[in-house]
Amino acid sequence: MSDANNTVKYLREAIFSVAKPNQDFVTDVRGLESKLKQLSDRLNGDGVAGRLDIDKPPSISQRLNSAIGDGFGTTSDPTATMKEQLQIAGEEFEKALADLRTIVDKDIKALEQKLEAAGAPYTPGRMPELKKTGN
Repeated sequence: MSDANNTVKYLREAIFSVAKPNQDFVTDVRGLESKLKQLSDRLNGDGVAGRLDIDKPPSISQRLNSAIGDGFGTTSDPTATMKEQLQIAGEEFEKALADLRTIVDKDIKALEQKLEAAGAPYTPGRMPELKKTGN
């Protein structure tokens, strides 16, 4: 997540260096930022909603922390609730990881290719394309 957020930050900066700014680039990067924010909320919870006391479904990390915290300091077997929380967290993490892979392998790569074609400057992690000129 951190690497993806960092990459998107650099892509956003590269957009402003393109000779002919393209609104599609801005729309694409905002879409990436939105997808990453939603994914972060699924993983870690919505901090703003928590501060405003707005009920939200538990995040993956909240489910894990609940199961671990409830079992801390006890020698008893895990309860059915603890097992259920771990199972749900595992299932949700599997989906979240698949979504992150799609964002990184498909969405970010597509924007990188568009920026490369537009002549945007290098961004970390992006492999430049060699353009041969005729001699």
